[in-house]
Amino acid sequence: MLLLGVVGVSWAAPLIRLALDDGAPALAIAAVRLSIAAPVMVGVATASGTDDLRGLRRGQAGLLLLSGLALAAHFALWVASLERTSIATGVVLVTAQPIFVSLGAWLFLRERPTRPVVIGTAIALAGAAILVSDDWGDLGTQWGNLLALLG
Repeated sequence: MLLLGVVGVSWAAPLIRLALDDGAPALAIAAVRLSIAAPVMVGVATASGTDDLRGLRRGQAGLLLLSGLALAAHFALWVASLERTSIATGVVLVTAQPIFVSLGAWLFLRERPTRPVVIGTAIALAGAAILVSDDWGDLGTQWGNLLALLG
């Protein structure tokens, strides 16, 4: 199952690019992707017999809804970015969460980053800067890079 998941995730961006090249709207692609995954996840949660969904309190349901909206925004922004930037750049920028987590933990939670975290963040930022450096003259591509980063 893990191998199947890795293969599926690895092929997501190229398949999305093919759909975009065939004229499919970015938001439709994102919606279809979520529409395929949602019933599977609800089915697994229901079949697990743990009453995960039925036992939700009001606040938990609100957080679950907010999480779903954040995931929808993530996919909408990322798929839209692939219309304007390369697959490699879009994938690298959309998976920059560790950078934001380490910076957010430092700024908002007052967690002092360790030396390896600082070094890793610096390397990641330098790599991202090198990756997008060829795109400085093209505003359309830069817009795609920004959408991927926001995603």
